[in-house]
Amino acid sequence: MKIAIDAGHGGRDPGACFGELKEAVLNEKIVDRMGHYVRLAGHESIFTRSTTLIMRGVKAVREDCDAFVSIHVNASTNPAARGTEMYIRAGDKRSRQIAEKVLRSVVFLWGSHPQPANAPHWGSRGVKDDTDSQHRGGLAVLKGTWSHMPAILWEVAFITNPNDRQLLTNRFFVERISCEFANALILQLDLASRRGLNTGHFLLPP
Repeated sequence: MKIAIDAGHGGRDPGACFGELKEAVLNEKIVDRMGHYVRLAGHESIFTRSTTLIMRGVKAVREDCDAFVSIHVNASTNPAARGTEMYIRAGDKRSRQIAEKVLRSVVFLWGSHPQPANAPHWGSRGVKDDTDSQHRGGLAVLKGTWSHMPAILWEVAFITNPNDRQLLTNRFFVERISCEFANALILQLDLASRRGLNTGHFLLPP
């Protein structure tokens, strides 16, 4: 299986910022760990950030990938906004089914881990159509990919919320969610294609 993983923004575009924190840097850290766990499970990861925004999807199609995932960090003018959500191309039922199961799995598994007493809550905001995002015309990376493969844009957490920001800068959090997302996505892709996945291949970080 081959999965295209896109670290949102990059280059001259830092994405959302808060103080010295830059979305592009946070995205890259998550993508790096996610790619590691995809490969650890015996599959191939294709990174797309080295190309332009439009060409990221084109690269995933040319590489004949089985799925496309774009990783982002959210932002809001309301500092109380928090949590994680995923976007799919409006009307894309295939990607919605996969995204809903992956999001539910990642949030549940993170919450099931032993947490420090002061650990912030990280909850799901659901799966949404790209036309409901800040980009009313839809999300460019999904437009060029969804008809070829399941395509998901993941807004991991809000850089503008103090609790979410604490999680985004926590190495343990980044490691866990990257691992669990990779595992859940591969599982759902295999179930969807009836490949008979051996779940024993999935490895969790220590």
